Amino acid sequence: MKPIDFGRAQRAELHHFSDTSGYEAVSYIRIINHSNKIYCALLMSKARVVPLKQITILRMELTVATVAIQLDKMLRGELDVIVDNSYFWTDSKTVLWYIMNKAMRFHTFVANRLAVIHGGSTEDQSRFVNIAENPADE
Repeated sequence: MKPIDFGRAQRAELHHFSDTSGYEAVSYIRIINHSNKIYCALLMSKARVVPLKQITILRMELTVATVAIQLDKMLRGELDVIVDNSYFWTDSKTVLWYIMNKAMRFHTFVANRLAVIHGGSTEDQSRFVNIAENPADE
């Protein structure tokens, strides 16, 4: 996961990016050594086939955000590295609004996806990434 001459990792983070254009999530590890050198590597990606039944873009965005949560859980269990923090990046401000909103009640589909997201992350781990900079869009 890191170059041989990189040295010992002082901090490790997982960064998960999700996007509906490919209905996929990608996960990167970001490692920082004692000299504050940073190394990033692609760990895993997961793509799903877009369903034949038409669903809204919001529902697809929420579903792919849950895929990122599942990737985080799986990678934390499989890696031999202590992960200090995980971040979940999306290019949908609407999804971020849903994640941050604790006051409203939502329909079953949305509520179930939000339950998975809230169960696997905290609000401060959710971040916005511009569409042009989202690596899940590649």
